[in-house]
Amino acid sequence: ALDAVVRMDRQGRIVGWNAQAEKIFGWKGDEVLGRDLSECIVPERHRVAHRNGLARFERSGVGGVLDSRIETYALRRDGVEFPIELAITRVQLAASDDYEFCSFIRDISERREREQSLVAANVRAEAANVAKSEFLANMSHEIRTPMNAIIGMAYLALRTELSPKQQDYVGKIHRAALSLLGIINDILDFSKIEAGKLDVEQIPFCLDDVLANVASVTSQNAADKHLEYLFHVPHAIPRMLVGDPLRLGQVLINLINNAVKFTPAGELELSCTRLDDAATDRFRDGHAMLRFAV
Repeated sequence: ALDAVVRMDRQGRIVGWNAQAEKIFGWKGDEVLGRDLSECIVPERHRVAHRNGLARFERSGVGGVLDSRIETYALRRDGVEFPIELAITRVQLAASDDYEFCSFIRDISERREREQSLVAANVRAEAANVAKSEFLANMSHEIRTPMNAIIGMAYLALRTELSPKQQDYVGKIHRAALSLLGIINDILDFSKIEAGKLDVEQIPFCLDDVLANVASVTSQNAADKHLEYLFHVPHAIPRMLVGDPLRLGQVLINLINNAVKFTPAGELELSCTRLDDAATDRFRDGHAMLRFAV
């Protein structure tokens, strides 16, 4: 047998001890036969529970660990504890009305070490991932600032007198920088979510600036497919708002890019309407409810 097979009588004395038990526990069979099992292989901290379990079964015929497989600890001859997988069953003796307990014991030290190593590796991997996410979340401003500078300088350069070739070069730089900023924003937002640091900002901004940025990022894709690209933002829409212009721009850019992708021909429209009382042009409690649609 690959498992230690240990039999004991109803008083807890060892009456069977196979070769694998000798190998696992370090006791020869003739050294333990007739001795109390708890003195040989049960750790001292578990001996009271072991004896109580035997007494309970003697009284009621109910055992908490019978006919089930549990993980616990056993004791070697040299006093070292080690983890085991244990199954105990009651065996009726053929020659009398008496019975024995038969235990099947497996040394799971190597398996437990592998499990602990795996847990430790997972903890290290999670810690490294959290550190990465926190680093990117904390670096978001430093990463976005130079990209915004590139976009701004390219935009200003496009408004100067340039040759057609220069106009083409700078225009491509501007569009590529806008696309890269969108990717950077997605990566940083994902990292912030992982790090639990994604907050919706409440800052003053101009809606026209947000829409202008959306147009500059998405108009080239619409032009490449020869789509008519329209913005419908009535005068009743308030322009000076407080909120998160970056998130609003990201949502609109994603919606428009999807619309461009799945519109083979025709027109594409981004509209903004007021859902509160636009007729009076009065904002309840300083708030206006706006609906954006693509």
